[in-house]
Amino acid sequence: MAPLVNALVQRWPLLASLARVELASLPTPVAPMARASDKTDCEIWVKRDDLTAPEYGGNKVRKLEYLLGEARSRGVDTLVTAGAVGSHHVFATAYYGREHGFETYAVVTPQPYRRHVEEQLRADLAVGAHLYPARSLRQVARRMVELSARLRFWGRHPWIVPLGGSNVYGTLAFVNAGLELAAQIDAGLCPDFDAVYVATGTSATVAGLALGLAAGGVRTDVVAVRIYDRLFSSRARIGQLIARAEARLRAIEPRFPEVAARALASVQVDARELGRGYGYTTPASEAAAELAASDGLTLDETYTSKALAALLRDVERERRGKKLLFWHTLSSASLEPFLREVPEAPERFVKLMLLS
Repeated sequence: MAPLVNALVQRWPLLASLARVELASLPTPVAPMARASDKTDCEIWVKRDDLTAPEYGGNKVRKLEYLLGEARSRGVDTLVTAGAVGSHHVFATAYYGREHGFETYAVVTPQPYRRHVEEQLRADLAVGAHLYPARSLRQVARRMVELSARLRFWGRHPWIVPLGGSNVYGTLAFVNAGLELAAQIDAGLCPDFDAVYVATGTSATVAGLALGLAAGGVRTDVVAVRIYDRLFSSRARIGQLIARAEARLRAIEPRFPEVAARALASVQVDARELGRGYGYTTPASEAAAELAASDGLTLDETYTSKALAALLRDVERERRGKKLLFWHTLSSASLEPFLREVPEAPERFVKLMLLS
């Protein structure tokens, strides 16, 4: 099969007018999880979005293709975003933003202390992110607006990138991803799946994926495994992002199918693996990470592992014998090259991690 640089444009060439920068190596592979399949007596596959880019991968890279493209088209020079203190989104925005000429300012909120959280924070600082602490999610929107106003006063031209990159532009990236998977199914590279499991924090990944799969003619359940505050990953929010993305696409290409209702109907929001909340492990997530490691995959125990844990739980209950896909959204690239530049996390940020 020929490389799918952009599945959206391949199907609807008029969509080439969407602002985008090329960051990801696409398509990402889809492969069987042999050990997990043997252990569960079920056919389990993985979509390797941990491999979207060799420097730093994961689902954020796909989103940033469209977010940075839009920022460039607006003529801005500064990105204002937010996330937890160990946010992968903040790091990816700062790293790829710097590569394309943007400075990144981020409001960061508390997160339970774990070693990988501190490493992520140090990596943020290594790539020049300007971090501004906030004590809770309730403060984030106000702090981002205040920070943007301050930057304009300083002569900068800022643009707000929301938590997780979850706006219409971030959603478009995963419409493309859903169509990419549809093409891989059509090419016989993987089976037609009964369900796709993906971790959801701020909803653009699952919203775009559901819309892309529906537009590509794939009928499957899309299980959104919630790992974050309900405010950002409710069914209503997912539906809103689906509707906005479809409207944006149809404004450019009227032949893009009207499938928003079908896309939303395919989504199941699953909060049963959340445990104590964002950033906390559960026995099931720890077991899922261990099983994934036997298939050569690195999962974090507080985010991606909860999505696999939901899949494994459902195998035991209602999906035995089904064909299931785990969408791997964590970067598998090492942070070590970045960590050499920042030996320690500043004390004020370590204290922020310990607040919770």
